[in-house]
Amino acid sequence: MAIKTEQKQSQRLALNRQLQLSLQLLAMGNDRLLETVNEELERNPALMGDVYSMPLLPAGQAALENLAGAAGVSLAQELEEQLGAERRPVDKGLAKQLIALVDENGYLRVRPAAIARAAGVSQERVQAVLDILRSYEPAGVFAQDLADCLLLQLQRRGDAPPLAAELIESGLEELGRGDMDALAARLGASRPQVEEAAAYIRTLQPKPGAAFCSGEVQYVRPDLEVVCEDGRLAVRELRPWRLELCRDYAGAARTMEPEARAYLKQESMRARRLLLAVEQRSDTLLRVARLLVQRQEAWFLNNAPLETLTRAGLARQLQLSESTVCRAVKDKYFLWARRAVPLKELFCNGLAGGSSASQVQAGMRRLLEQEDPAKPWSDRALADALAAQGVAVGRRTVAKYREQMGVPAAGYRKRRKRRE
Repeated sequence: MAIKTEQKQSQRLALNRQLQLSLQLLAMGNDRLLETVNEELERNPALMGDVYSMPLLPAGQAALENLAGAAGVSLAQELEEQLGAERRPVDKGLAKQLIALVDENGYLRVRPAAIARAAGVSQERVQAVLDILRSYEPAGVFAQDLADCLLLQLQRRGDAPPLAAELIESGLEELGRGDMDALAARLGASRPQVEEAAAYIRTLQPKPGAAFCSGEVQYVRPDLEVVCEDGRLAVRELRPWRLELCRDYAGAARTMEPEARAYLKQESMRARRLLLAVEQRSDTLLRVARLLVQRQEAWFLNNAPLETLTRAGLARQLQLSESTVCRAVKDKYFLWARRAVPLKELFCNGLAGGSSASQVQAGMRRLLEQEDPAKPWSDRALADALAAQGVAVGRRTVAKYREQMGVPAAGYRKRRKRRE
């Protein structure tokens, strides 16, 4: 009885080790998996095989391509373009130094006095240049801190509720805690007035530079390749390795010392677990990827917007847990149209009214491409035009997607056209 109990416990332990290894490998992309395979080939005498050279490719996005990023435009390049078209008198050499100091979120974290000392000029001269640069797009750029950033946008819009500026200047901490009653009491206003101002502030962009390309390119080894054969899509795994058990040790083990034989048995079991885990990873990855590609076939073949599809929905279809699907798409890329695209980009959350984020952005992109440069679409006009096409979306959602797409506000698009 005791022997049977020990055998069951041993089997459970082996299953747990196998499951843990399978889950670990499923969550790995090709780069990390190649490292694991290489390490095991070097240390395990019971495993043999080869790792093949596979080129690194620049990673790209599939569905929500940033219009600024698609052209490779960084925030610094956008600001320098506006400086080049500047008609007001400005020290352009000093202005370029200030542009170089702006961080990726659009903030100028260095104080004007420190800049003046470093540049060997007066603080008044630095401030004069800053006053011009702070009028550039995106609104809020060259701000010193969050409150300064939000106030710059507030001044530019000109349609803020009465309490908005006061809330930004002295109530951001309470606003972050959602303490509306305390704010209302301190400001001598009603709660609805405070809530109206708070809702308006939430439409502002705390990181005005975030929509632009950082200039950094990530290089990856794709895990999969999507190809079109006779009008049908196929998914193939890109496996830059060959692994198998080393059979030479099987006969030699009989003549080995007990200690050596026990070691080789242990390493053989370890090699078998790795081989099985690699195969399980391949099977799960291909199941997930093939259904994803099937569901988003229109995007691949017709460049149509992505259909609404969540990880939970895909998991239900495949009868897998959502966590398994999350592991399967984590750090995975597929090769399509000479780009390495994140597999997770094929998911698309739905919005109220049944439209997907991708469909909304595709509709916005079509409208923006057709707009009259002299009368560019405002966010409200874009929302109304989308509604007329059956895509129900609010103005604030349009503003959020426009910023994600790297498209400046209507006022700046109009001013840029005049400069051209």
